[in-house]
Order: sequence, then C-alpha cells, then structure tokens
Amino acid sequence: MKVKYTGPFIYCGGGKLDDWDEKTEEEKKEALNKDWLVYWRFRHPVTGILTRQDDIKIGNGYKTKEEREKILLAVKKELEDALKKGHNPYEQEEKEKESAIIDENTVVSVKEAFDISLGVIKTNVSKEYYKDIERCSKRLISFLERNKLSTKNIKDVSKVHIVRHLSDVALKVSAKSRNDEKTFLSSLFNQLELELLIDTNFVKEIPKLKHRKKRSLTYSDKQELQIQNHLKNTDEQLLLFVYFVSYTFFREIETCRIKIKDINLEDNLIVCEKIKQKDVKTKRIPSIVKPLLVEYLNNNKGYSPDDYLFTKKGIGKWERDDTGRRDYFTRKYNRLVKKPLKISAGYHMTSHRHTVITRLFKTYLSKGLNKHAAIDKLSLITGHSSNAVWHYIHNLDAELPDDWSDDAAAKNQ
Repeated sequence: MKVKYTGPFIYCGGGKLDDWDEKTEEEKKEALNKDWLVYWRFRHPVTGILTRQDDIKIGNGYKTKEEREKILLAVKKELEDALKKGHNPYEQEEKEKESAIIDENTVVSVKEAFDISLGVIKTNVSKEYYKDIERCSKRLISFLERNKLSTKNIKDVSKVHIVRHLSDVALKVSAKSRNDEKTFLSSLFNQLELELLIDTNFVKEIPKLKHRKKRSLTYSDKQELQIQNHLKNTDEQLLLFVYFVSYTFFREIETCRIKIKDINLEDNLIVCEKIKQKDVKTKRIPSIVKPLLVEYLNNNKGYSPDDYLFTKKGIGKWERDDTGRRDYFTRKYNRLVKKPLKISAGYHMTSHRHTVITRLFKTYLSKGLNKHAAIDKLSLITGHSSNAVWHYIHNLDAELPDDWSDDAAAKNQ
C-alpha cells in the first residue's frame, strides 16, 4: 500500500537540523535570518499524488537555533501524533469527490494539473532535475496566485502569462536564470500536454534571451601545484576528490555518486550511474589518478561494494542526497583551499577541470593535430559532445592566435 503521508519535517532556513553542525558560522547566521518551518505532504484523494500541505511557520521571532528547534520539535510531534491517529486534511473533500473521475469535461485547476504532471515527471528524471522543475512550478504558482489564476482551469493559463512570469524572473535575477526557468517549465508543460491537460506546450515556443556568458577561469600551473601541495599536507581525501574532477572529468556531483563496486582497478575503469542525462557512463582511470586512489583504498579498510568512495568520514555509507554531499565537498574546498591560499572568488573546484581541458587542447595542437582532431580526442576523453568541447575551448580562451606583430607592422622600403 502507498503511504498516506510523508513527514513532518523541520526546515531550518537552509537544510535539515541534522546538518546544522556541518554549517559554518556564516551559514548558521544566514539560516537564522530565514523562516524556519514544519512541512509535510499528504496523498491527494483525487490525483493520488503526495501533495505538500500548508507550511507551519512558527517561532521565527526567536534568535537562536535552540529556541526555534524546541518549539518546532513540539509542533512536529503534535502533528506526527495526529497523523498516526488518522488525521486527514482532505477528509471533507474525500467525501465530496469520492467517485470523481477526470475526463475531457472536468475542470482541472492549475495546482491539480501541476501535481498530476509532477507526479509522473518524478518517476522519470533524476532527483536533482525534479527538484529544479518543482521549484520552478512553485514560483509560477506564486505568480499566478498574485494574478488570481492559480485556482482557475489549467487551460486558462496562456503563453502571455508565462512570458510575463519569465520577464519577472529576468528582472529580479538574470537573463540566464530566466532561460533556465523557461527550460524547466517547458518540461512541465510538455508533461501537461502528454496528460491531455492542455492542448499544446506553448512554452517551448518562447525564445531564449541573449545574455552575456560569464567566462570560466582556469588555474595557472603555479596555482595548480600550490593547491595540490597544500592538500597533500592538509587533506589527502580532498586531494583525490580534486584529481577526479581534474583528470577523470567527473563533475563534483558525479564524483560523489561513485561507489566501490563501480571501480575496476584491474582494467582501470569506472562504471558509474546517472552521469547527467545518461544512465551509465564508463570512464578510464588515468595513471595520474590511480596511485592516489589505490593508496586511499588501502587506508580505508572494511568497506563494502555499496559504500560511497567519498563521504565526510572516508569510504562508507552516507544518508544524504547527491546535492548535499556535493555541497559538503565544495564548501570544504573553499574552506581549506580558497581562503588559506587567498584564491579569488572567480575560481572554484570546477576550474580544475577547465584547466586540464585547456592544457590538453594546447598540447594536442603542439603535437600537430588540427583543431577538429584535437576536439574529437578531447570529446572521447571528457565524455562531452564535440559541440560542448568547442564551447569549453571558446569560453576558456584556450584557442589564441600566434603573435601577429610582423604581419601588422609597416614594412621598411
């Protein structure tokens, strides 16, 4: 049987209470400036979707974590007890709609339509991608609520409404965020079309805005060696993590997903699931990484095949989602590397991957490969498409012309 509800959970302004001790003082201060709340979901009697109920916001006048935690834990326990005793927020609605059937003549509200489509999407995409779509749907709902449309028929929502909402996002955040929002909403409206809740997905017809792309920075050889030497003396696990990002070209979140069973040292291969939009990806373990990996495995005894390669305590289990594990290592990198070495804000862990891609491209050109052959070789190594590698090269200014001074100077007669 499907569970009737999930939760209640406590949201503490930036995550879960269980993660509080991992936050920096700055992150704790920021969390206390936000609303804390109890949230929960209950299965909707018509759609069958676990639907988020109204958040219980209380105790936000208190200034300390302990005071807020005390009152929210009390609310959480009271709600838990009520749910165990059979509390149903849809009790009256269930009686009225017990035999309701959605057909072509049924008026489905925006919220109900979103719940139906999100329930289907959730089963077909990664957890991270679903969260992005869910967040965008909530922002759109808020916009429609302000315009008194959220309780209307989903078919009353038009292209004009979406364009207005996206314009708000562009003004409040950025053109890039607006384009990202458009992409996720298009996925949502595509599912609405598939569920026959709307006639067509008009969101995909909305053009993207042009925006200035922020140039990705690469480390100099001196900076890279400085970082590697610093980590050898301070945190060899983080050093191996950086090597995976640098030389195997796994993204940070993909590196966090690697388990012991994915590693084949005999053939120098890693077979890992959920690499962006692909289900499975096989990558080679380069010789520059293997000695560090072998030493790390030897220093962590007693692990099992299903253990993660990287956790906050070495190899082992870690009951935390992909994003949370990724954030732990990126924050750790910023704390142990960027601050002590006074590296500017434009650099981050991903800059290591950009650095190596640039170096490989220049090396292949120096060995006589033409640009297309170099791109093809890089595409095979990184796992990116050729177009994506071209984007990297141009964005990183990896391709620069030779000195043109002799050709440009006036010639003496």
